[in-house]
Amino acid sequence: MKNFFAAMALAVTLIVCSQASAQNFGTDRNFQEAAFGAVWDAVVDYDIDFLALRRGPSTSYREIIRIPPGSYIQVNTRGYRPSRSSGFEEVSYQDYRGYASSRYFTIIAGPRWY
Repeated sequence: MKNFFAAMALAVTLIVCSQASAQNFGTDRNFQEAAFGAVWDAVVDYDIDFLALRRGPSTSYREIIRIPPGSYIQVNTRGYRPSRSSGFEEVSYQDYRGYASSRYFTIIAGPRWY
């Protein structure tokens, strides 16, 4: 009988802990940003000649393609909203994927979580 009550106490403890974890899973912003990605819709600024899509997150990486001003792109993040001062972001344009400077595009919609 003593083992039965010990097993029941353990089961109740596990259920309570798992429910608390499940609640924090959906509301913990740090967890969402680290674990899930988001896609933001953006448009390339009109006051530039082109936006360089690069193989890596700096100007030292080779250009893949030049994106014309006014083009729609998708910005792939880990949940945060890209800011114009954050440097380079992972970007998708047509069938291309690379990195572009966040100074030269404007977020227009999002996020969509994946």
